[in-house]
Amino acid sequence: MRLSNKVLLLLGVVWSIFLIASYIGAHEYLIKGFLKLEHEEIKKNISRVNQSIDQILYSLGTFTVDYAHWNDAYYYIEGTNPQFIPNNLDINALLNSNINLMMYLNKKGDILWAAYSNLDKVEWSKFPKGLEKYIYPGSF
Repeated sequence: MRLSNKVLLLLGVVWSIFLIASYIGAHEYLIKGFLKLEHEEIKKNISRVNQSIDQILYSLGTFTVDYAHWNDAYYYIEGTNPQFIPNNLDINALLNSNINLMMYLNKKGDILWAAYSNLDKVEWSKFPKGLEKYIYPGSF
């Protein structure tokens, strides 16, 4: 075998070893490092989403407590105050609170009144069909 062939063969082997070592190094340090960084970023973003949802639920809870403590609401549920809805429920108050669905249920879980409003329009719409199967006593 000639010397030039031996040098080419040796350079090929050295280059192959270098490529394999570079691949292993890149995989171990770069790819795993970026995956770890991405995982941490995902956890941080999920935490932000959870905090946002908690804030929305807190605001909604505060809003519903305000409406729930009225005697007029209790009388409406009992059937003795039929003017409660037109006299007390202002669509603008709901839309300003970013609420587009409101319902009143009795203790049995029967829907006494329900309305829906698109947040872009200032008008009540019919209650969405099929939604009542997800709303029952004890549901979230």
